[in-house]
This record gives sequence, C-alpha cells and structure tokens, in this order.
Amino acid sequence: MYANDESDNGVPDISTIMRDVKSGEHVYCCGPGGLLDAVSEYGRQSGIPSQSLHFERFAASPVEVADTGDKVFTIVLAKRGVQCVVESNESILESLERTE
Repeated sequence: MYANDESDNGVPDISTIMRDVKSGEHVYCCGPGGLLDAVSEYGRQSGIPSQSLHFERFAASPVEVADTGDKVFTIVLAKRGVQCVVESNESILESLERTE
C-alpha cells in the first residue's frame, strides 16, 4: 500500500494506511518530514517496533549550528590536510575559494 498527496484534503490518513500492518512486517517510508514524523508517531502509538520502521528523508534533518557572531574560526579539511581560516565577514565557501 502507498500514500500520495492526491487525497481530497492533500493529507494522507496514516492510521487508515497503517492499520493493517501485521507483526513482523516492515514499513518503508520516503517523503517530507511531516509524513515521516506522522508515520513514526503512529508506529510508536500502535506498538510497531522501531526496527520495523524504515525512513528516507527528502532532506537532512535540521542541525543546530553554533552562532559564531563576528568571530574568526578555522575549518579543517581532513582528507586534504588543509586548514582554512574563515574571517568574520565571509562564508566557509568564500574562505575556501580564497585559499585555492
């Protein structure tokens, strides 16, 4: 069974789609974060083991990045053995372009 956004309200009914999942079956879900979160929550509430739920995200989960303010910092390109100083007024990409 699969879900898409072509339902009347554009939101798939996760409980209807997943209510027939039997013990030992696996659920594979690919899509936007909201869909994956809904499937994960339904699985948690209905007792589907987490190892039976498999997800592929369209985008990486957001990561919290430290606010460096106006500070200068250094990045290390380990495979190349290169260190690059990122000035307060430039991006990492700009600093890498400057050092090439």
